[in-house]
Parts: sequence; structure tokens; C-alpha cells
Amino acid sequence: MEKKDEYEKDHTEKDTMELKINVAHHYIYMKFSSRVALHNFARSLLDESLNENQGFIEFYHLSDNDKTDVVNGTRLSKDSPRLFVEYPTDD
Repeated sequence: MEKKDEYEKDHTEKDTMELKINVAHHYIYMKFSSRVALHNFARSLLDESLNENQGFIEFYHLSDNDKTDVVNGTRLSKDSPRLFVEYPTDD
């Protein structure tokens, strides 16, 4: 089973992560609509750390015909900024 298909089966439209940036107070707020959304975000990071060696993973909102799609195991809400996670590749 392809990685995207594996994540898709556990997601519903209501399982989203919303990101908000507060520049004035210097923080990023991550709001998950469900425990499934939190789990799938964490699982995508763990999968990346164990199986990939690209040095980064990106999360962003993607929709088609008013349906929000899963990108790298996570469904971001419409107003969320992109999220970039960088890690070393020379372990």
C-alpha cells in the first residue's frame, strides 16, 4: 500500500490541523480538530524520521473540488500557512 493511501484511509474531512503564527508573541499555534489528526501528523513525522533521508518534509493545504486533500499524512486547514520541518541527513 502506498504511503498516501495508508494515511488517507484513517482521515476524514473533519480530521485537520490548523496552524496560526503570532509574530508579535513569537509562537506557532497548532490546533488539531481530532486525536486522529494529531496521531496522523505525529505518524508522518515518525515515518519520515525512519524511512526517508531528504532532510525536510513539507505540509500545506491542498484542495480539489472543495475537498481538502492529505499532504504528507496531514490535512491542513484552508487558512494555514505552509509548515517546513528540516532535519539532518548525515546520521
